[in-house]
Amino acid sequence: MNKERPAAVQGVIDLRGWNLARDGTARLDGEWEFCWGRIMEPSDFTEPSNRNGCGYIRVPSLWDGQTIHGASIPGRGHATYRLQIRCGPDTGMKTVTIHRIFSAYKIWVNKTLIDERGDMGGTSKKSENFIFIHNKRFSSVGLNEGLNEIIIQVFNHDYESGGIDRSILLDDKETSDLKKSRQQAADLIVFGMLLFAAIYNILFNFSENRMPHRCISVFYVFCLR
Repeated sequence: MNKERPAAVQGVIDLRGWNLARDGTARLDGEWEFCWGRIMEPSDFTEPSNRNGCGYIRVPSLWDGQTIHGASIPGRGHATYRLQIRCGPDTGMKTVTIHRIFSAYKIWVNKTLIDERGDMGGTSKKSENFIFIHNKRFSSVGLNEGLNEIIIQVFNHDYESGGIDRSILLDDKETSDLKKSRQQAADLIVFGMLLFAAIYNILFNFSENRMPHRCISVFYVFCLR
């Protein structure tokens, strides 16, 4: 029987019963605290009055059309997300995986900036502001026993809607590194097979000068681009 995955409720996710090495990746899905129209630093959350007007939003989701305290949120704008993670005594290194956030962001774990991407304040369409479907970013973090805090500032000025469009993942670092090594090995094997097939077909095409094989050669070269 599969173990029920934990989910965030009103800005807190309890991972004390979830062993990352044994049970697998934790998806930090559920209700995150959400402060619309405000770019807040980790220190801002130490004062409870600074959180007045914040609500909750489901992650993953885009924020366009959602409502906070009865007000509808437009697609373009900025916001701050916050999630508290309740951890057990396992304090080994972890990996946080970000798949897709629209479009610029900064992320802190326990008041330490671990990653940032894009232009948080400008309106220029820089290449780093655009999201690619397979783009992933990995950050190594240490978590403490008890409460830990993730804060993400998100600034969207390039897309019709901003937000966190894919699950944020938490892994055991050793397990995550092993997965990445296996994926890289698989990619190299596929690349090698395509390269061999391309070279073989190009040589065969020159030796036989047959049009069908010329087409196949072009196809393989295209695959390698």
